[in-house]
Amino acid sequence: MGIYIPGKRHPVKKLLLFIGLLQFANVSAQQYGLVHNHLPAFYVFGVEQITFSIDSSSAFSGDTVYFAYTSIRDTSNNGGCDNCLDAGGGQILGRVLLQSDAKTSIINFQGDSVHYFRQTMPGESYVFYQYPNGMRIEATHFQSVYEEVLGTMDSVKYFSLQAFGLSGDSVDNDFNGEVFQLSQAHGLVSTFDNYLFPLLPYRYELSGFSNPVSGVYGIGWKAVFNIDIGDEFHIREQQDQWFYNEVVLH
Repeated sequence: MGIYIPGKRHPVKKLLLFIGLLQFANVSAQQYGLVHNHLPAFYVFGVEQITFSIDSSSAFSGDTVYFAYTSIRDTSNNGGCDNCLDAGGGQILGRVLLQSDAKTSIINFQGDSVHYFRQTMPGESYVFYQYPNGMRIEATHFQSVYEEVLGTMDSVKYFSLQAFGLSGDSVDNDFNGEVFQLSQAHGLVSTFDNYLFPLLPYRYELSGFSNPVSGVYGIGWKAVFNIDIGDEFHIREQQDQWFYNEVVLH
């Protein structure tokens, strides 16, 4: 039988309080996170679909470092490099991501960081990307709405981009006026090719998830080779460069 001492907090209550605070911190840290429980995620631009999935993770100074699966990427636009294929490249959200309570930073192919701040309020701006020469692109959180994301209602933040020169004046840039969306439970609803940023000013839209299966998503090797009598194959051949042909199966 235990002895109750007035003024002393019960050790079990202390433990329960600590566990409750820890669970709340974990939930808060996952809100508006680029890495979440629905991955793998699939993004589309036109007929192109890019996957984002996590291979492994590790703790680093209280934050979490995520390592995405590698992908062969074309970095031909990198300062005059012709036909440069990066065999260990990152996916649409990069190869390495550092996620904290306040933001997620993506390392691009040049080793620079693309930042997604997660706790902003409408009207707030931050440095989204800084060029090696000191120029920067700022993201401004201009509205928050509650809308449908792949059949589920979610809170979504809208951000617009604007480039600034070394003197702080706005300058021309392909990303000026571009918008991306960050949702509370589903991560990035629209974004750019962050691994190749800022080479390509194309915006990709979230098309589906694998967990749970929703929207338009990619198929695995088992589904590809699950061939039955009567199956119909559609092939489109497209030549993008003089030195190779790209074949896409539908």
